[in-house]
Amino acid sequence: MRKNNLLSEITILDLTYRLPGPFASKVLADLGAKVIKLESPAPFDDPFNSDEIERIAPNFKDWYINLNEGKEIQHFSQSDEIDSIQTLITSSDVILIPKSKYFKEFKENFSIKDKIMIELAAGKDEQSSLHDLNVLALNKSFATHAEMSDFPPYLPFGGIAFAQYISTYIVSALLRRDYGTHTLYMSEIVPELFSYLDYSSLNPQKRVLHTGLYPAYGLYRSKDGKVLALAAMEEKFWMRFLECFKLALSAEDRFDTTSRTRQILEKRFSKLTSNEIQEIIMNREICLTIN
Repeated sequence: MRKNNLLSEITILDLTYRLPGPFASKVLADLGAKVIKLESPAPFDDPFNSDEIERIAPNFKDWYINLNEGKEIQHFSQSDEIDSIQTLITSSDVILIPKSKYFKEFKENFSIKDKIMIELAAGKDEQSSLHDLNVLALNKSFATHAEMSDFPPYLPFGGIAFAQYISTYIVSALLRRDYGTHTLYMSEIVPELFSYLDYSSLNPQKRVLHTGLYPAYGLYRSKDGKVLALAAMEEKFWMRFLECFKLALSAEDRFDTTSRTRQILEKRFSKLTSNEIQEIIMNREICLTIN
């Protein structure tokens, strides 16, 4: 993400852990905000940074490093550092905090007058202990994913979407100077966000445009095994693509739902290395990228 100084006058005090809260404060840090991440002793330090979780999810430590790059990391103990934490709160504009019994007691020790406090929760009542996969499954379109795969999505898209919403909400609250406590529930927000793109009505069809129904929008492999992402849906991009790769296909072939056109593209790509493909597409607008 391109960093800038749009929020250079803003200080965020972040007491959250795992993904949504730290991801949101990372977005704000990249927008120039000063972010102080407070981590408490076990069991409330960030599990993404724990040695125990590394055994079952080694990627979490990398995520922790990436999500907290550029932040000031401090450790605190509720019992003996109240004065220093109050000083941090007083000098901050926004406090980002989990909504939990532990932090309810924690908050009672501090004054948050004229501050924006953002409480984050998975959900209410019986939905208070949800993970990313549970929240995604609350969205009707998730059934379409389940028809195509027995595995969860590669990335925790629910937490990522929630994090983006949190950062946007914080900027909005800052603009309005809307002081006080705001509670955001992932179980309410994420299903609503994904409902904007709901395609559950297409069930039980297993492929749609964005999941590879048409050959013009899909993944292919080069001779050296690189992933090629083709998204030449518009006729002008498709026709340029055909010209570049000397393919005798028509404009309508990009919507071919048989295997014929896809096999032609697969055969053509399989004979070219990624470097050769890069030479072909250089300075040409055809919506083809090499991963």
